[in-house]
Amino acid sequence: MRFFPYPYTLKAAKNWISRANKPFRAQFAIVVDGKPVGGIGFDIGKNHHRKRAVFGYWLSEKHWGKGIMSEATRLVTDYGFKKFKLARIEAYVYPWNPASQRVLIKNGFRLEGILRNNSIKSGKVVNELVFSKIKRINLKKTTKQ
Repeated sequence: MRFFPYPYTLKAAKNWISRANKPFRAQFAIVVDGKPVGGIGFDIGKNHHRKRAVFGYWLSEKHWGKGIMSEATRLVTDYGFKKFKLARIEAYVYPWNPASQRVLIKNGFRLEGILRNNSIKSGKVVNELVFSKIKRINLKKTTKQ
């Protein structure tokens, strides 16, 4: 997933917008009082992963605890399931981020497991938790097999 640029200069904005919503990507800015304060979106897999998306988000700390990300998550995941007929949306969260885990759980995601040594954060190899939300689909109605 491509992240919303910071600082959000005019050049960065043009570059992000030009790449943000390609056929296999949907990304949105989170705007409060006319100012971008976060980003949310997903990348859809290709070929045999075409019904799966990897979901991610961020929100400036000033806006934490206000329900903004929970509502944005609901809207964007609903959009992904409806618009792209996804069967699975997955998200990766660091174990030390319980607020992000709560956002996902509140929106019907389930913890699937721990991916050990799956990411590098602040120069260290760390674990990630994988959460997913599943929707049953009929492939005969949505795509050619």
